[in-house]
Amino acid sequence: MIDKEEMNNMFKETKRLIKDKIMAQNRENAMCLAVLETAHNYCNSILLLLSQNYFMPARALVRCLFEHMVKFMWCLQCPDYADQQECSQIVDEKINRWEKSTLSENIRTLEDLKNALPEHVQQIESDMVELKKAKKNIEVKEMPDYKCLLNKLPPEIKNKVSPRFYKKMNNAVHLDVNSMNKIYLLGDEDSKIINHHISELEEMSLFLVKNINNVIRLNYGCCINKD
Repeated sequence: MIDKEEMNNMFKETKRLIKDKIMAQNRENAMCLAVLETAHNYCNSILLLLSQNYFMPARALVRCLFEHMVKFMWCLQCPDYADQQECSQIVDEKINRWEKSTLSENIRTLEDLKNALPEHVQQIESDMVELKKAKKNIEVKEMPDYKCLLNKLPPEIKNKVSPRFYKKMNNAVHLDVNSMNKIYLLGDEDSKIINHHISELEEMSLFLVKNINNVIRLNYGCCINKD
């Protein structure tokens, strides 16, 4: 188990290690650098929220960080037989699939808004035209469904992030009145800000970012800390 200082040092070291390895400006390199920065930012935010007992927002960010890691790890996975050139092509295609799926989600959101905000329908339709045009230009399939992505995780990660733990964070992302009443008004045992709940989220966020760091280091042929 690493602490916050070790986590920050780990990110700093990973940036230093991969800086000399990245020779070209391509989408894979850009993705790895962006994911590294995002994971560092999110983990620090989670730890800051937990230090002030903001338990539910921290839960939501852990959920977001986990989903971010799942998609990222899927993008970098290549068959054992693939050479470096083939892997680059596979990763580039997966990044495009990720982008196409994101565009589809944004289009669906605008479809819902169009029905809810008829007074803004002209602007919404204009935005949808641009998104649909961008989606049409990406000539690949969308990402697999989330169940498929989870099944492609290495067992040591999938088993650590159990479905039960993941499900416990649903009510922090998808808020509803009953959940909020149960948590903030009725004093549900699961919602009490007690040490083992805080420690559980801290451990999970540090576990996620450590694996993101390790995957990036492995991708660039850097040594990995196994502890």
